[in-house]
Amino acid sequence: METADTPEQMVPPIATPGQALLPTPRNGSGTSRRRRVRIRVRTFDSFRHVDYRLVWGGALLSSGGFWVQQVIVGWLTYNLTESAFLTSLALGVDTIPILLVGPFGGVLADRWDRRKLLVIVYLYQTLLTLGFSALVFAERVDSWHIFAFIIMMGASWVVIDPARMSMIPRIVPRENLVNAFALNGLAFNGSRLFAPGIAGGLLVVAGAGPALLFEAGLQATAVILALAIKVRSTESRGGGLASAVGDVREAIVYVWSNPLTRSLFLVGTVPALLMMPFVQGLMPVYTAEVFGVGASGLGLLMSTFGAGATVGALTMATVGDVRRKGLLVLLSIGIMGAAMLVFSRNTTYALAFPIIMVISLAMATFFTSINATLQGSIDDRFRGRVSALYMFTWGMFPIGSLLAGTLADSYGPRAATLVGGTAILITITVLALGPARALLRDP
Repeated sequence: METADTPEQMVPPIATPGQALLPTPRNGSGTSRRRRVRIRVRTFDSFRHVDYRLVWGGALLSSGGFWVQQVIVGWLTYNLTESAFLTSLALGVDTIPILLVGPFGGVLADRWDRRKLLVIVYLYQTLLTLGFSALVFAERVDSWHIFAFIIMMGASWVVIDPARMSMIPRIVPRENLVNAFALNGLAFNGSRLFAPGIAGGLLVVAGAGPALLFEAGLQATAVILALAIKVRSTESRGGGLASAVGDVREAIVYVWSNPLTRSLFLVGTVPALLMMPFVQGLMPVYTAEVFGVGASGLGLLMSTFGAGATVGALTMATVGDVRRKGLLVLLSIGIMGAAMLVFSRNTTYALAFPIIMVISLAMATFFTSINATLQGSIDDRFRGRVSALYMFTWGMFPIGSLLAGTLADSYGPRAATLVGGTAILITITVLALGPARALLRDP
């Protein structure tokens, strides 16, 4: 004789948030049970840490300020000088402090509490922007004011980037580093999608002064977020110039004596030297000479770089920790080189978009994996200095721009990009088989 199900058995199970119910076979008593399977999306794993959310928010706001600044500076410089050369120069002089004193920003990040450094430097950016906006409102801006503003602002990035990058491994566990650095890249590229448009709208509607106030507002909000960070990364310690030089020398020896970090530095020069100048740097020439489109067409192509990088960052954040990150670094550069070869042969405007998406997606994968590998392989005592030294790889950008511009003037942009893509594939093969072979062994 069958017994009736008890009320407890008759009540269907209820799924809690984040759980799915899957049926299971009946058990011996004839009752039906369901097991709960927790479904977890890992894209935003690092956001579980409060301090990481605060660091990420500061990165989003300060990066947004940077993109706003790029639009305002370009507009102001061209309107004042009517010189394309000076306008281009103004947009690039912020790298000068990195080349001159970059490693000493890393010394600060290793000697002082990185949270306090972020507060101080975000505040410095805010006050500097407000001061420059006062000149704009007073209509007393000259070209040298713009260059001084950009160089002084560039000095802040010498400290911000090493402090922020070296702080992340103290907040999230090692297995979440890929996710954390992918989301960090998302902050930079995501702000690129909205900030320039807002800046352009403010320039049209209200002028440069209010646009600069918007930039200062973003930076001031970053100060508030940095003040709320709890983690203390290091005890403050002083030291003179000789001591600072010794600290930089110690970091250089540390990098060069470690096969993995040495390999990462060698490979890190490739995109700045052979990819970005030969694609992004030549995009205005492509739009005019190859695709025959105007400024709006150029804007869409440049926005595609940000969109592709955003997709790449989200993908890496979702995948999370991966084995053989060193191999992923090499593969992503190889994809960039191959896509450049395809781009150099293309003459159709519409087909340029998917190719650029591939290039920028590979670029986001490269920067995420190389940062996670680098920060995960170094001692915390050296994080700030090594991060600052790694910024020197961007010193290859002006050299690459000179090479790309010379080739494009003589043989056209397509030939220049073809040379750049071929050089990437040859260089990465030589490095992988020789000086950077440690990346192939990275677990």
